Amino acid sequence: MLCGQKGDYTIVHPNDHVNMSQSTNDVIPTAGKLTVLDLLEPLENQLEELEAALYKKSKVFDGIVKIGRT
Repeated sequence: MLCGQKGDYTIVHPNDHVNMSQSTNDVIPTAGKLTVLDLLEPLENQLEELEAALYKKSKVFDGIVKIGRT
């Protein structure tokens, strides 16, 4: 796109221009935390649905006598 040859880093260098000398030790943990924040609300919704389903199932089996197991 920049009219250079493949492998020629004089126009755009991967470390100097693209990453701007950022370490993966900075980028990867931040990306992971942002991903968790992005997925947290759907996870909470799914956990609430699971809680409701387990509560409903517990009422179905409430009258059944069973032995305890460890």
